Amino acid sequence: MVSEQQKKILVIEDDEDIRTIVVTRLKRASCETVVAADGQDGLRWFYGDRPDLVVLDISVPVMDGWQVLERLKEVS
Repeated sequence: MVSEQQKKILVIEDDEDIRTIVVTRLKRASCETVVAADGQDGLRWFYGDRPDLVVLDISVPVMDGWQVLERLKEVS
């Protein structure tokens, strides 16, 4: 049986309670998680770590989710 590599997921969410719930569920699904509390930090993590998936809140501070999404589309 071939073991599947653990997926790395970036969670960009400013609400600590929601972030905790999302990260807990992803870890139960055997995913590695990286978290950012604002859009700018999220982009830094993305450029440095290249996750398999990004969970993005639209209303995060510093750089909102729409701006982050535009930047992600430019490099995808």
